[in-house]
Amino acid sequence: RRYVQQQQHQQQQPARREQPGGGESAKRSPAGDRGQGHGGGAGVVVGSSESGSWNATAGWPWDDMVRWWGALSQRQQQQVMAGVALLIALMALGTKIIAVLALLALSYYLNTRLPSAASFEPFFREWFTTEYFPKISQKVQKELQEKSRRDSNMFSSLASQFKGWVMGKTESMQAPVYYEFAAKHALPPTYSDLFFMRTAAVNLGSRNKPCNLVFWGIHGTWTLAPYISIDFENVSILDEMQNQGAR
Repeated sequence: RRYVQQQQHQQQQPARREQPGGGESAKRSPAGDRGQGHGGGAGVVVGSSESGSWNATAGWPWDDMVRWWGALSQRQQQQVMAGVALLIALMALGTKIIAVLALLALSYYLNTRLPSAASFEPFFREWFTTEYFPKISQKVQKELQEKSRRDSNMFSSLASQFKGWVMGKTESMQAPVYYEFAAKHALPPTYSDLFFMRTAAVNLGSRNKPCNLVFWGIHGTWTLAPYISIDFENVSILDEMQNQGAR
């Protein structure tokens, strides 16, 4: 009986060894499928959550910016657009940005140092009496001398010489008188602001024969524009003054 049992036990033992192996593979296969199924599902869930969080992160600032832009006034929107355009231009300049910034800083500084309109009249008086009128006076004296030489009439010639002599001797006294007459016609000037400087345009001639001059106001002072060339041959305003005095 023991022998028979041993034989049966030896015959059944290989089958038992195959059953656990097959059982484990059978068990592992569904478990693996379930594991893979859970893993795949988790991958899908994680991917969708990451996509949703990215959309929320990317969409939220844009919506906030749109609301912020809509809350601005039209003038504020224009200022923002101008600032962005300036920033883009500065970025495009690259290495030249330092020179541009220095130029902008200088322009802003000069803008804070613009001379006032009220300061032009004292400057114009000083310039007229010390620089402009002496040259005009010398020109008139020269013309009177030439006229006396050409004049065949002795009395007329002496009169021209005398006028020239008197004008030369009283030049400093006549300058304020001529200035008052010129100021009535030339002032107030026509002002223009160019951000970093102020300009003043005057006419020192007559209406029929104008003598237009432009002065620059920069860094708290006034000066004649460097491109202006004064026509000292144009003494029409003096002629007009003499004509009004004769009337």
